[in-house]
Amino acid sequence: MLRFRIYKKHKIPDLSLYDNILIGGPVWGQSISNPIRRFLQDANLTGKKVSAFWTFYDHDEYYDRDMDKVVAEKGASYIHGLAMPRSLVRNTDKLKIEIDAWLKKMM
Repeated sequence: MLRFRIYKKHKIPDLSLYDNILIGGPVWGQSISNPIRRFLQDANLTGKKVSAFWTFYDHDEYYDRDMDKVVAEKGASYIHGLAMPRSLVRNTDKLKIEIDAWLKKMM
């Protein structure tokens, strides 16, 4: 069995000053990347509103579902995230509209 070991290079900042946490990163294997999983594992998210944005070329089937599950396990509420496929990233007008709509959900 292949195992990945993620080493922390930086200390996680104090998140107690924030109500909303936005997390962004790429899709790995249709889901959350290992560095993002490690951050979620180590961060104190209790009582926070969390949302994510992610980039991908082709498949992201499990990303939002997995984020919802992991965030709930950390005692936070998850706001449906923003999928950013390559086709959306290339269309800056549509991308801006999508980002604005996503951010409004956090308010």
